[in-house]
Amino acid sequence: MGKSVTGISHIDYIFPIAAYAYLLKKDSITRREILHIVREEAVKREREKALYLGKFWQDYEKKLARKKSFLEGITGSLILAMRKWGLIEKIDRNESFKVLPILYKIGELYTAKRTKLAKIRLLDSILNSKKENPFEPFNFLMKIRNNVVDRIEVVVKRGKNDRLIETFTVSELEGRAYNDHLFVYKKLGTNFRSFDIMVDWGIFFELLYTYNKTPLSKIDIEGTILYPKYEVFLTKVLCTLNEMVMFFDFIKNKGQGLEIEDFRDRFPYNKYVIVSILHNLKALDIIHYHKGKIEIPDSLRSIANSEKLGKIILRKIASKEGLLLIDSPNEKGVYLQAITDFAPEYTIVAMDPQWKLSDFEKALRSSYSRLTGGLSYRYMWIAKIKEEVCRELRIHGSTFDSYLCKLAEERPGLIEFSKAAGDVTRRMLTKFDKPFKFKGNIYRMMRIEG
Repeated sequence: MGKSVTGISHIDYIFPIAAYAYLLKKDSITRREILHIVREEAVKREREKALYLGKFWQDYEKKLARKKSFLEGITGSLILAMRKWGLIEKIDRNESFKVLPILYKIGELYTAKRTKLAKIRLLDSILNSKKENPFEPFNFLMKIRNNVVDRIEVVVKRGKNDRLIETFTVSELEGRAYNDHLFVYKKLGTNFRSFDIMVDWGIFFELLYTYNKTPLSKIDIEGTILYPKYEVFLTKVLCTLNEMVMFFDFIKNKGQGLEIEDFRDRFPYNKYVIVSILHNLKALDIIHYHKGKIEIPDSLRSIANSEKLGKIILRKIASKEGLLLIDSPNEKGVYLQAITDFAPEYTIVAMDPQWKLSDFEKALRSSYSRLTGGLSYRYMWIAKIKEEVCRELRIHGSTFDSYLCKLAEERPGLIEFSKAAGDVTRRMLTKFDKPFKFKGNIYRMMRIEG
């Protein structure tokens, strides 16, 4: 109980380190060089944040000099992580490190602005290291997918040192989780700090997103609530290759015209899991819907065995921008090329949710109306609307930004953006300090045409 992961949330700092090693063709890198890169990156981020908040220019070098131990702590965590994940190798006394080929590759991809593929390479290294057991896909991602929330265990602080765990019944949710004691300790077998770090990693790799609300507002609890603090949901649609094959065989043997309830009667899965499996089959053109019924295309009905179907699915993954996460006892990682030998029960197919722009607009309007109390053409924080829409559609924040940019471009006049309303205070800007970028400008608020 309480297994942990490497204590680093600043995982994105690895990219500038990798770029530095690649561009300078470094055979080795020192702790001092890594610390310098961390400091430069921290200064850059402080400047950007100040720009977003409209602050006056400051000497960030001096400001960060007062945080020397903070920067050294990040550096130490990065070195530990990169060594565990096979990116660097110690040469002598922890002061100099050999740069391994995978760090060069990540640096090459990041320098070429192929950030998405660079992230996949890094994720592959983390999983392949077999050093982060709680973060393995079946333990982390699939347990979120399979989770059904009907009760939560709340950690409550009463008095100076008195912590209690209280259980409450809540409205049932599928395919989501809270960072409560029940899910973190009993289902994942980790601890709160490690869970927060894994969630940060999941957001970074665009595998999940969070919703900073819990169902405790309507519950009378005496004391200070320490956990849960937020909800977690997947932004990739996950299922195993084995599940896809089983569903295909069921449809083929049962006949055409099936509905979701037919699968619930046959398989011991909750509705969200069934929808996820069917979503991925449809996304890969293995099934289609005809008048609301699930059917197999005539061209695929002659498939004789599961191995042949598995190969067809794997062949379609790359063209559909899906991921293959391998999590077997002997092999872990992300497959970046065609597979000739695979274990269907250990192969996870991860696809993006499929939403039309009209679906996004509908969710956007619904959240906007709810947040503004039904008042049309009133400014609202983009960050608050994003949180609601992402939760409803189970999409990542970056996906929300892409959809919103596309909608604003295709429907000029529908949305009006604002840097901030006139009565907004600095405190409010700090609270909503994640701005939205559109055509080179930074915005925080928006309103929709009535």
